[in-house]
Order: sequence, then C-alpha cells, then structure tokens
Amino acid sequence: MAQASNVIPLQKKANSPHPDAQLIAACVAYGFVMGGAAAGWRIDPTDSDFAGPADIRNLRKGEALIEKMKGLETKTLDGIAAKAGVVELICSSGSNYVSPDEVEFTSSLAKDIMNFQLSAAGETSAVAITQQRKKIS
Repeated sequence: MAQASNVIPLQKKANSPHPDAQLIAACVAYGFVMGGAAAGWRIDPTDSDFAGPADIRNLRKGEALIEKMKGLETKTLDGIAAKAGVVELICSSGSNYVSPDEVEFTSSLAKDIMNFQLSAAGETSAVAITQQRKKIS
C-alpha cells in the first residue's frame, strides 16, 4: 500500500542544536503539562475522581520544570520567547495563587530581558541604565 505523501513524520529531537535547547524544551514541556489541565477538568464527568489525581501529578511535574527552568541561563531571543510563553500561561491560568517559584521564574524573565537589552545596547548604555537604577532606588 502506498504511503500518503502529505504525511509529515514526527521528529523526536530538533534538527540542529539550539543554544537554549534545554530551556525551550522545558518550557514546552511545562506548557503541555500545565496548559492542558483545564481540559482534563472539563472532561472529567465525576466529582474530580480522575482529574484530581492527574492534576496533582501534573502540578508536581510543573513545579519540577519551573525549578529546572530557573537554573537555565537564557542565551537567545528564542529562550526569552519561550520563557515569556510560560509566564503568559502562568498569568492566564485563572488561579488566584502564584507560587513563589513562579514569581521567581517571572522575575528571571524580566532580568533576562534587561540583560539582553544591555548586551545589545553596548557598555555606554549599560552605564547609563545602571545610573538610572540607582536614582530610582
């Protein structure tokens, strides 16, 4: 039987190494684990008999991924974009609670953006921004 020519084979790994590969992979995994939680709750027809235990496992996985992501240095705009996607997911979860790890992760994105901007702007601007920070503090 002939195979369909429009089928795209699934790949297990990216084609080439990316400087932020570990970070992006962890951010994507976090999106899958935490982003799908609401769907599980909507599907469960019981009084959370199935969604509850699955959600607890996903929350633990999500916490482990946040911990891992906090320890990874952002090297590219792709890494910043991946972290921004995680922060957007955290902020749009509808939860009234943000864990201390999620707060720390969100703060790390702000620092990454600032550091990326400083390195792109050059040393002169970095000095000016540092002086501005001292004035604001």
